[in-house]
Amino acid sequence: MAQSILLVTERTEECDQLQKDFHKHSYVTWATDQLEKALQYAESLPFFGIIIDLDAKIDGLELCKRLRAALTYWLPIILITSEDDEFNSILGLELGADDYVIKPVQIKPLIARFHAILRRGKLCCKNQKELIPAKDSRLINGELVLDPSRFTLYKNDQSITLTRKEFELLHYFFTNKGRAISRSELFQALESDSRKLDARIIDVFISRIRKKIASPNKGINYIKTVRNLGYMMNDYDEMTSESVHNPVAHRYI
Repeated sequence: MAQSILLVTERTEECDQLQKDFHKHSYVTWATDQLEKALQYAESLPFFGIIIDLDAKIDGLELCKRLRAALTYWLPIILITSEDDEFNSILGLELGADDYVIKPVQIKPLIARFHAILRRGKLCCKNQKELIPAKDSRLINGELVLDPSRFTLYKNDQSITLTRKEFELLHYFFTNKGRAISRSELFQALESDSRKLDARIIDVFISRIRKKIASPNKGINYIKTVRNLGYMMNDYDEMTSESVHNPVAHRYI
């Protein structure tokens, strides 16, 4: 069965051409210029990926944020814009987009990016249709439990909302606990195909993650700054509280 792409943009010659290009590569395309309609499509149809045009009248960044909050599974989102606007691109990544491209869009590199994003996603996340409860896949550090099978982070039995990039970074930290990691290595772990970004975006993501997982009253500092290098996730596996080591067991009954 042909894979489907959702285009969130206005009906223009550019949109028509993009649809024709996807059709030539055996993809079915859906298009809308309405935020609510885009959410409805995304929640009810099995898309291969979503393209959001930041130049359209619709608030593409708001849509990106709402898609990540509404969907119960991970779906690749790529932003397109005619302006080389690093600020909006970074903001879009913070809100949950996986990548962005600058117009004019070339179809073969765009499809290649979707495939690259999906390959990376298989390393730490499962699509809803492939969802298999896997207790052994959970990663635990102190009060935190990262569950790749559900694309979810728990802290003391409470789920914490993460963007795609935040999840990728935390997954990398969990699998490299106790090791100092440079900003450039963390940036490479995100594997963005957008060459306009630089490693300093890591500081932005780390700041947001720290606010979400902070436990200052308990003297816990999960992500430590390593001077002149980058960051390190402290290892709190020695904590023995039942609430730490089995915080979400009842969710798997």
